[in-house]
Amino acid sequence: MIIFIGLVGQNPNSFESSSRGEGRWACSLVRMLAEQGEHEIYIAPDTEPAGWGTCRKPKNVTLLQPWEKPTLNKIHFDLAIFTSWVTETDLRRESKYINADRYLWGCMGWKAGVMNDTLFEDKRDCVIRYSIQDFLDIPKDINFKDRCFLLVQPFGKELEPSKFDNKRIGWVAKEAFLNEVNINLKRAAKRHLFAAVDACKKTGANLTIFSSHEFNPKKASAIKEWGIIDKLREIDNVTMYPNLPFLEYQNKLKKCSITMPVLFAGSTQEALVGGVLPFMHRDHMFSTHPDIKGVVNDLTFDKISMVQSEADEKLVMRQDDMANRLVELLTNKDLYEDFLNRLRPSVVDNLDHNVLKQLDVITRHGKQGG
Repeated sequence: MIIFIGLVGQNPNSFESSSRGEGRWACSLVRMLAEQGEHEIYIAPDTEPAGWGTCRKPKNVTLLQPWEKPTLNKIHFDLAIFTSWVTETDLRRESKYINADRYLWGCMGWKAGVMNDTLFEDKRDCVIRYSIQDFLDIPKDINFKDRCFLLVQPFGKELEPSKFDNKRIGWVAKEAFLNEVNINLKRAAKRHLFAAVDACKKTGANLTIFSSHEFNPKKASAIKEWGIIDKLREIDNVTMYPNLPFLEYQNKLKKCSITMPVLFAGSTQEALVGGVLPFMHRDHMFSTHPDIKGVVNDLTFDKISMVQSEADEKLVMRQDDMANRLVELLTNKDLYEDFLNRLRPSVVDNLDHNVLKQLDVITRHGKQGG
């Protein structure tokens, strides 16, 4: 097949760039198809120039710049994949230069625009869903339901061994304390970070902070006001990493044994594939996966990570309770690996060979004429 995949945002290292969300989804699909090597892949960013940078250049992948996309109308694609779009204008602008049998439009969450049937009058247009939860939540009253498909983010070829012996907690600073961030999210981030420090003090475990370039008091006054740095000084074994290239971030994440995603998707799925246990609560977006019902409740005692209303106050997991649970997970291998193995069914769909099967379902649907 000949496949086009639209990149999102800044991609100085092509599909190995340190993008997030929809951008990471696109890059991961490119990585999987590049490694498979069976298809001819064209990639181009939406607006920002892109480059290969430190990324290895596969033989079957061609990178074009945004201004070069009009040349693509000379090629007939089997699939065109866009993991991020917002409006009808975006949708039509991207497909204007690309002639394909199927256009796959990704969307995280059922935005109002997705349910606008006029966007999908062309039978070549399909919606792809990022997770099985979103896929199962397809509205019943849309007339393009038969053109909604599951195509999750691929995270690798196999589940890696347990990382219990690493004795390291990973915490992501990503936007956690920025001034414009919701105060309840900042408070949740503080509870998680302080609990991680307390657990490291009790066990001698190490602490890794990712995206540490966002620990900037000028942009995040809470860092000074809440004594974040003073808290970190209570332990000696803290390592901080700024915005890392993607492959380096992957490798550093796998050096951890526990990751603390708070409400963010963070690296929850990627951690599970890599043998790292995510410290999830029941209000986390991936906790509702149908294959792990009840497991997250057992892990964090049916508590939530963040207050959304006054009624939530009693449901939030307290800092000392989190720290005690982290100590248990850091010191009890049987407990750690029990939760790791019980959560892992939620990422089986994300293994490369299963994502390729999802892509095959979409392709065969297209050949049947929708």
